[in-house]
Amino acid sequence: MSNEIQYYDSALSGSNLYAIIRAQDGTVRNVVGGSWDATPTAGEIDNYDIALTEQSTLGLFYANEPSGVTSATVSYSITIHERIGASPAASDPVLMQGVLGPVIESRGTLSPTVAGRTLDVTATGEAGIDWGNIGNPTSGVSLTATQISGATSVTTVANLNSNSVNAAALATDAVDEITNAIAAAAAISPFRVDIRKWNGSTPNDLFNGYVPADVNALGSDEQSLADLKDFADSGYDPSSHKIIGINPDGIDANAVQDGALSAGKFFAVDGKTLQEAIRIVAAIVAGKISGAGSGTETFKGVDGTTTRAVVTVDSSGNRSNVSYP
Repeated sequence: MSNEIQYYDSALSGSNLYAIIRAQDGTVRNVVGGSWDATPTAGEIDNYDIALTEQSTLGLFYANEPSGVTSATVSYSITIHERIGASPAASDPVLMQGVLGPVIESRGTLSPTVAGRTLDVTATGEAGIDWGNIGNPTSGVSLTATQISGATSVTTVANLNSNSVNAAALATDAVDEITNAIAAAAAISPFRVDIRKWNGSTPNDLFNGYVPADVNALGSDEQSLADLKDFADSGYDPSSHKIIGINPDGIDANAVQDGALSAGKFFAVDGKTLQEAIRIVAAIVAGKISGAGSGTETFKGVDGTTTRAVVTVDSSGNRSNVSYP
């Protein structure tokens, strides 16, 4: 390769420029002696300068890297100087400081793109961020490992994403806070509830598992509740789970019997209740019959009008079908 060293500045067209190369260990390349000098002096600058040639009058200056410099694989520090006098001098101005390697890069200080602004750097070297001056605040930023805290509590959150808050946790915390606040009240007044309308639950640690109610405040329902309380106190034995102290004269035996039969509380006969089975038997044994000898016989109940069974028979009296309307 050739022309590894290049520098452009159209305003310097016609000037005399030269370069000085330093290795990473700080030694300077002596292009006259072919060595790397660890302690160069100002009086020896003629041994280190690499003259740059301008291409026409375009302000483009270039030079080949000297022997002993392999910029294809090793990076070097390079400075470009403008020669003011007839020979290079230590007082010549430095035009650029960069890196000689695959390319020549500027090593200017890191600075903002807009004049008048500053870039903060922390005491440990990290770049700081001004939360009040973010360039694109509408972009999503993950704050997974970031805690937001301050001297005052957060009182308002605008446009909160409903999926970002655990509703169960909020509800649990709210219930705990309300319960604790009520329980902490030393002078809490008697808790009165209209049990005709109340439908809910109360903390066991506050009400011991029940809601106290003033029976006298229930108006027209007072007597009914009083009767219910009397029954619970004296009419029921919780150890045997039986009703006790009932006057048998106050019970209608027929009503109990009819209700039990109608409700099918006794054993069933082939899918029929005991009451239904007895009615069918009574009709066939003692009820009226019509259609005898015709092949279809109809049996009426003992009331003489209700059809209880219809039987299909042959000439021998064998039943081939029986229905119960």
